[in-house]
Amino acid sequence: MSIAGPFKPSLIGTLSAEAAIVKFRELLHCEARYVRLRPDAISISTNLNVSDGGIDAQVESAHSLPQDTFLKVGRNGFQLKTGTTFKPWQRSSLEKELLSKSGELVSEVRRTLELDGHYLLVCFGLDLTPKQRNDSQSLIARLFEEASFPNVGAQIEVFGQCQIASYFERYPSLHLSLTGGSDDDFLSVSEWSQHAHMSNQIVLSEDQSELINSLREKLQGETKHIRILGEPGIGKTRLVLEAVRSEEIAPGVLYVQHGSKFSQTKLFRELLRENPKYPLILILDELPEQEMSEIWGHLKNRCGSLKLISLDHGRNRSSDSEIEYVSVPRLPDPAIKLILENCVGKNKDLDRWVAICEGSPRVAQAVGENLAANPDDILKPPATVPIWDRFLFGYAKQQSDEARQVTLVMKHIALFSRFGFEDPVGAEAKYIAELVTRSDSAVSWSRFQEIVQSLRERRILQGSRTLFIVPWALHIHLWREYWRWYGRGFDFVNAFENMPESLHGWFMDMFRYAHDTSAAPVVREILRRDG
Repeated sequence: MSIAGPFKPSLIGTLSAEAAIVKFRELLHCEARYVRLRPDAISISTNLNVSDGGIDAQVESAHSLPQDTFLKVGRNGFQLKTGTTFKPWQRSSLEKELLSKSGELVSEVRRTLELDGHYLLVCFGLDLTPKQRNDSQSLIARLFEEASFPNVGAQIEVFGQCQIASYFERYPSLHLSLTGGSDDDFLSVSEWSQHAHMSNQIVLSEDQSELINSLREKLQGETKHIRILGEPGIGKTRLVLEAVRSEEIAPGVLYVQHGSKFSQTKLFRELLRENPKYPLILILDELPEQEMSEIWGHLKNRCGSLKLISLDHGRNRSSDSEIEYVSVPRLPDPAIKLILENCVGKNKDLDRWVAICEGSPRVAQAVGENLAANPDDILKPPATVPIWDRFLFGYAKQQSDEARQVTLVMKHIALFSRFGFEDPVGAEAKYIAELVTRSDSAVSWSRFQEIVQSLRERRILQGSRTLFIVPWALHIHLWREYWRWYGRGFDFVNAFENMPESLHGWFMDMFRYAHDTSAAPVVREILRRDG
């Protein structure tokens, strides 16, 4: 099963010695999960400066194995070679690798044979012909016989690029990592972890550390689908990354930033054609409940080796006995303060800034960066500092026409907890754009789209077809600001009748924040006896 077409064995030949060990270790962990071996059955070091006695990697298996694995029952000793100068069908090349200066079999190869184990030579740089492969195995058997280990030909395997490539190819995550780590739809864990919001320093509470450990246990157990729920900016995605970045799990993971688009991918279609046999963990981020239900309906009976993690900031309105629902806790105040201290150092006046972060690490990071750039702000009351303006615009001039238009668009978007932007729900965005145009005719539909796309690139608007504001605290601030500036004389009945029906729920959802705001008169109008 592939995600980017057939795997080219020649890709393996480009790996350096260090990279080959890393990728082979990832392959061993994937294969160990497939054949249900414990992770500690694998021994492999990336330290090339330590003498290895002729064995670069070792795997121990005490139970029967599927026929389609390269692992053998008992001890497996792997010797890895890169480059094209090593020629295992030539005795001189093999003697350099298998014999010591005194002409004896090197220590770990001897130990492997003494334990009736298997010797497997993996040549990353060579596309071996059948003759070269057969000659290599025969020559290795002859050298072992000369070292007092006769009749061990069946315990010898030689792999060239084509043989080992077939095993890399069956794990989509390894396939992707060898072709650059990302494509239009998927990211490997290593590529995903390089994103700006995933690479900054993390501060974990005790509850979050326990959640990470719990996710790892579930992924290594029988759980099929884990549904992660929590407010935008609370750190859901980062916590999932921390859970899957361990070396036993990461090689088998694919991350999809816009989970609702997964059903349009080639991999999804392949999963529908055949039940996945080899381990794969799919992380579907920003996956609303409706799209989740649709994807899960297709995949739930195919899960086993396939596991899903889906994330969303919405509330859970459905239930499924085969989905484990996990709510991400807010970060406690001491942890929020640590994030601020990492940005500006220890300062007793930081306490006044903790509350504005509302338990969100994303907000805390933005506030900390603001305080670092504007150290005088630390001593000011948070209410007097334009923290959310800086969140939207950085430190660019905030009185420009461009900034004013962005603010206007965002205040109108904030009227709705979500809104559709792409087909088939794009009419919702057009309605909001019309509202904006009534306030400023310079903001055309084209200009509205341009602003939305720029905010998506900065991850302030997130989602695929349906978008929402991140962090949630910013959304609430903008909603309250709309009513402060534009709420007088608001005609609720007219607005409600003219907006797309699909927006009704998203519009009403925000009125739970109407207390002590200029929206309160609108609520009273709605709730009056004849309202």
